Amino acid sequence: MTPATGRFKPSRAGVINIWDYVDEEFVFADGRLVLRGHNGSGKTKALEVLFPFVLDGVSDARRLDPFSGENRTMKSNLLYRGQEAEYGYVWMEFARDSDPQYAEPTEPGEQEDGEGDRELDGSAGRGGAAGVDGWEAGAGGEAVTLIIGLRAHRHRDGVTPSFFVTGRRIGVDFGLLSADSRPLTEKQLKAVLEPGARYRTATDYRSAVDARLFGLGKERYAQLLDLLLALRRPLLAKDLDPDKVSDTLSSGLSPVDPVLVEQAARDFENLAAVQRLFDDLSLADGAVKEFLVHYGAYLRVHVRHQLDRIGERLEGSAGCAARIAQAASELRRARAARADATARRDAAEAELARYDGRLAALKQHDAYRAGGELDGLRRQIADDKAGISRERRRLDQVRAHVAKLGAEAGKVAERLRDAKAEADRHLNEMVDAAGRAGVADAAEIAAAPPRENLARARARTTARRGDVETVRAHLAALEAAEAKRRRAETSVQDADRAVANGEAELSTAQDRLDQARRTALDGLTQWADRWVTTGEPAPTTTGRRPATAGGLGWGAGGSVVAVPGDLRVMEEALGRIGDDGARRLPEVFGELTEERHAEAIEARARAGAEDARVAAVLRDLRAERDAVAAERDDAPPGNDLRTAARDGRPGAPLWRLVRFADGVDENAAAGIEGALYGAGLLTAWIHPDPDLTVAALAEGGADAYLVAVPEERRPQGPTLADFLVAEDQDMVPTGVIDAILRSVAVGDDLTSATPTTTTVSTQARFGFGPHLGRRPKAAAEYIGATNRAARRLLRVAEYDRLIAAHAETRKALAEETERLGGLVADFGRARKELPETGLIVTAARAVADRATRLAVARARLDEERKQADGAVAEVGAASRRLRQSAAELVMPRDPREVDAVAQSLDDLLRAAEALCAEREKAATARADLVEREESIERLSQEQAEGEAAVGAREAAHAVLAERLETLERTFDADLKEVLRQIAETEDLIAQARAIRDEQDRGATAEREAEVLAGADLEHGRESLTGAFVSMTEQIAEFLPYTQADLRPLVGVTDPTPWPLEDHPQGPEQTGKSVADLMLADPPPDPLEAVRATLPGDALAIIDAYDSATRGGRAVTDATLKSTLDRVSNALRDFQAALENCQEDYRLDWEPGAVLTVHVIDADGRGPVSAFARSVAERAEEQGVLLEDRERTVLEDELLTGLAQQIHSRVVAAKELVRGMNADTRSKPMSSGTTIGIRWVQSDKIDDRQRAVAALLVRDTAALGHQGLSTLRGHLRQLIRDYRGRNSRATYKEALAGVLDYRSWYTFELLMARRGEPEVRLTRAKHSQMSGGEKSASIHLPLFAAANALYSSGLASCPRVIALDEAFAGIDDNYKPELLGLTVRFDLDLFMTGHDLWCTYPTVPMVAHYDLLHDSELRTVSTILALWDGAQVFDADAGYAGNDELVRDLLGFTPRRHAPPGSPDDTLYTGDDDDDVEDHDVTT
Repeated sequence: MTPATGRFKPSRAGVINIWDYVDEEFVFADGRLVLRGHNGSGKTKALEVLFPFVLDGVSDARRLDPFSGENRTMKSNLLYRGQEAEYGYVWMEFARDSDPQYAEPTEPGEQEDGEGDRELDGSAGRGGAAGVDGWEAGAGGEAVTLIIGLRAHRHRDGVTPSFFVTGRRIGVDFGLLSADSRPLTEKQLKAVLEPGARYRTATDYRSAVDARLFGLGKERYAQLLDLLLALRRPLLAKDLDPDKVSDTLSSGLSPVDPVLVEQAARDFENLAAVQRLFDDLSLADGAVKEFLVHYGAYLRVHVRHQLDRIGERLEGSAGCAARIAQAASELRRARAARADATARRDAAEAELARYDGRLAALKQHDAYRAGGELDGLRRQIADDKAGISRERRRLDQVRAHVAKLGAEAGKVAERLRDAKAEADRHLNEMVDAAGRAGVADAAEIAAAPPRENLARARARTTARRGDVETVRAHLAALEAAEAKRRRAETSVQDADRAVANGEAELSTAQDRLDQARRTALDGLTQWADRWVTTGEPAPTTTGRRPATAGGLGWGAGGSVVAVPGDLRVMEEALGRIGDDGARRLPEVFGELTEERHAEAIEARARAGAEDARVAAVLRDLRAERDAVAAERDDAPPGNDLRTAARDGRPGAPLWRLVRFADGVDENAAAGIEGALYGAGLLTAWIHPDPDLTVAALAEGGADAYLVAVPEERRPQGPTLADFLVAEDQDMVPTGVIDAILRSVAVGDDLTSATPTTTTVSTQARFGFGPHLGRRPKAAAEYIGATNRAARRLLRVAEYDRLIAAHAETRKALAEETERLGGLVADFGRARKELPETGLIVTAARAVADRATRLAVARARLDEERKQADGAVAEVGAASRRLRQSAAELVMPRDPREVDAVAQSLDDLLRAAEALCAEREKAATARADLVEREESIERLSQEQAEGEAAVGAREAAHAVLAERLETLERTFDADLKEVLRQIAETEDLIAQARAIRDEQDRGATAEREAEVLAGADLEHGRESLTGAFVSMTEQIAEFLPYTQADLRPLVGVTDPTPWPLEDHPQGPEQTGKSVADLMLADPPPDPLEAVRATLPGDALAIIDAYDSATRGGRAVTDATLKSTLDRVSNALRDFQAALENCQEDYRLDWEPGAVLTVHVIDADGRGPVSAFARSVAERAEEQGVLLEDRERTVLEDELLTGLAQQIHSRVVAAKELVRGMNADTRSKPMSSGTTIGIRWVQSDKIDDRQRAVAALLVRDTAALGHQGLSTLRGHLRQLIRDYRGRNSRATYKEALAGVLDYRSWYTFELLMARRGEPEVRLTRAKHSQMSGGEKSASIHLPLFAAANALYSSGLASCPRVIALDEAFAGIDDNYKPELLGLTVRFDLDLFMTGHDLWCTYPTVPMVAHYDLLHDSELRTVSTILALWDGAQVFDADAGYAGNDELVRDLLGFTPRRHAPPGSPDDTLYTGDDDDDVEDHDVTT
């Protein structure tokens, strides 16, 4: 692109006293500057404080810091070295050649100091490059210098800025440093600059910069600043892809004006205050209601518990009284029973003494004494007999045991013989197995002792097993190799089949994809037949006619949903579906029909609004017609001359009191009524009494009255009385009316002589003195019921005509609204009826998947073949190793033979172990046999000795038995008789003793019962007294629950107070009285006796509480604890909820016998129930207020400025994108590829955001009432949803997020290669491009965005963009083309980079500064190198330093100090400039 003639370009920029930049100046070469250096060198800091800050003037840390941080504030930059206060400057100079001939390059050798050996044109052997585009002061050019002064103090927040825009040049016309190298104060700088160069605020400064340099206007200038900040983001080019380009371009669009957002946010904060109060009251209301649920349950349970305990105490007292009565009855019974038992006991005692004497005499008989000796002998004989029997049983057991041992000895001998035979057999098997296994020394193993025999067999077997395992390992290796070979061969076959199957599946998938595309195309054709309009607009699907607005002007241009051009675009889109990044048909359809859809919505909204207006007019007409028909509108029209109230006033106006006399023709009647109306007489008021008229005049009301003229002054000749007569009515007497009519003359000639009295004529004339006039009428309307009825009929007819006309209009509007609604619905139906492309996407994915699988299958086939070859080689190697090992170990190679050797080894070891075991068994059997033979011999001897002893005892026993028999025969008869009598006497003694004991026990028991009854009686008296004390105490515990404020919570409505006086006798005396009553025979009812002691009112209250709390489960300790825990938790929750409220609610409770709760609020301390009622009422009031205020805020704030600005922003963005698209398409890459760009709705937004975006496509003024209502609802819900997702977000953040229209749209890049259709540039497509194409395709839209904005301004405006860490991550091979793009877009560059060199032929000229930061000296030093398009000029080229190279570049040596003669005072001579106006302090 050829640079515009006379365009401003950045020429210089500088930083003074900021960070470690003491005084640094950077020079642009042809509008380009590169700052190079390591991290920390200060290159990014210079960019941060210079650009676009000098265009913006906003020192917010988030705009200064390229990383969008908040720590690197401008204040920290000024006070970087720890100063108390500091003054600094940033500035940038823009210059242009207003005359194309004025900018002359410096000729070789033309140096101010005469040194002609440093020529910039390179004529001394450096390639003959073109000369530097120099600029000399006074050459006729123009410069604009932008200066921002910054003042900071350690103890003040933020910085104080000052803003200057001047046409003078730093270093030529003025300086920013005084003679002592200190910055000028704002006052000093203002003095040296031209008037009007200083601006008070950043807003004014931006406006001045825009007007002086850019000419974009406020909105587009703000958009430019946002875009420049987005492009300045560090490492912008690193890992850049199409999605990130979209994000960058979106961030470059201007957001909604923060001032408007803040205004709306303030209103929402005010609304939030009401909301917070409402939430506060709602929270308190909900908390108190929740608490009352638990508190009421607590009271009911505890009241029930108290009542149950009172009932228990009553029943307990009654029980005590009942026990007293029972004890008294028992005492009387026990005394009588004890006396009777004592008498019967004494009689039994005498009978027992008589029987004892008889028994003593019987026991002195001789026979009885001899019986004792016989008993002793009998006992001895029985003992001997039992001992003999026991010995005989023992001897039988010994005999049986000997026989058993003999049998066992035989079995042991047999077992010994079997063990020897088995040992011989196992010995032969062991020798045979050793021979088969190839084990030597088998005879040696057989001859060894048993234990050693087994050890030797195991050792030989183990050694031979090693040989077996070695051969088996080789066999296993061979088998594994064979198996691997077989698997490899199988895998090769499988892979071969997989390749064949993959090729078939790929072909099938491709056929399905082709079929799916054909089906979708057929479906799109059918869809087009239904929805695409090729000629005149077709009827909609709902059967309505196309565009019949009825002449009302609300049509939407017909019922066109889609046009042929849309179909072509959709067919192209359908052909791309299945490719990466291809858009869906509904998305394409929505973009193509967006404007038509919005137009239809807008037209429907306008028709709806007009329908509402016509409906309102129709309602008014019908109301007026009804009023006329009901004779409520017969009066003449009123005016502002008679505003006094007439309701309730005596009398009536003239027109209601008279009618025309018979015979007066219609013309005369019309003339007289017109004259009376014009003269003001028709509506004048007539009182029934003239005194009332005088009084009304005295009151001062605005009205007119008629009174009769005295008779002598009445006119002679015709009067109104000749034309009018009084109506039959009772409001004014007929005589009063007639007198007034006779006071008004009627004459046709009012012009020949001035009437001295009030005169009217039949020609509608009127006059009085100099006052003359005429008010013609076509017919009389008000005087007389007939005229009023005629007028009424005419008016009703006119109203009927108007009503019919408006009804027709409404009908037409309803039809139009219905048609437009159908059209809007048709867009949705058409979108839904678009052919489904999911099968295409699925088929395309299937094709890609099958192709990938086929490639994988082919690669697998190659790999499997390699594996098979290796497996065959492994089989041969394993076979060789097997043969060698078998030969060395004297082992067979056949696996079966090897298994036979292993089996022989197992047989050998098993035979050895069995031999050892059998030999051990034989030894054990031999020992058992010896032991049993010894036991048989010993037991046989013991048996013989026992038999001899038993025989001797049996002989002695026979002698004793014979003696007993002889004695029994001698004493048998006498002894039996004595013994019978003794037994009989003993029975009688036992019976007598039993009777005596029984009666004695009875007497004792009755005595004890008497004592117990007495004790029970005394205890009952004490218990009754204690029960009355407990009952009294229990009733006292119940008293707190009878408080008046607690009764409603329990459900008790009885207001009777609890009796305050105590029982007159006290509980002890009352208990004694009741006990005395219970001694009576019979006693009274115990419960009634106890209840009779309580006051009647107390019983009634207890019964009322009992009725209110009866029912439910029984109250247990667990229930009490549970309700107490719940109310405690509820109380804590209630207190926590009140503490969370904004209002000062304090909870006050008394945890006594009953928990009583009060709340202290603004009205003082009150019960919790009263607090609940108050909070509920206030919450309801605030809810109503909140609803009204919310609606007002949304209508007044959002739907006016904000919505309109979003519309303007969207329109501006679309214009910008159109310019960007034209620019990118006009600049193809070197490969011929072109890049396009479009701005479309994002797929990531929801339906509500999509609806808002559609509504704001048009100006908000055209939305109408219905559209605004819909928009209001959407915005309200979006704000609520945002705050629901982000509970800590402020309203400013919520509004900024909801109204960020940039998130509703996305930028899409389009790519067109030569001979190929245009496709969307997705990540996948981007990854397939060459490196140069990748970088160019990404940067083209960014550069085009800047170019589009700059191109919409002045032709002379600067075109600067800043790139921090420019082109990082991009190969050096591609940087020339990117820099060439900036030249083609005619963009000025301010770039930073670690080692960025822009020394490419595509760059005409650029200045490079290498920066070095000394952290100890706190300074930054620079080295300038200039590229002129062919070579680099620096110190190595013969220049002494930066200043000399800058002088040749600029044509002069800058001086940043103040010119000689300037005042010496600076910032440091005083803390502030007292005479300089206050500034906005920005942070």
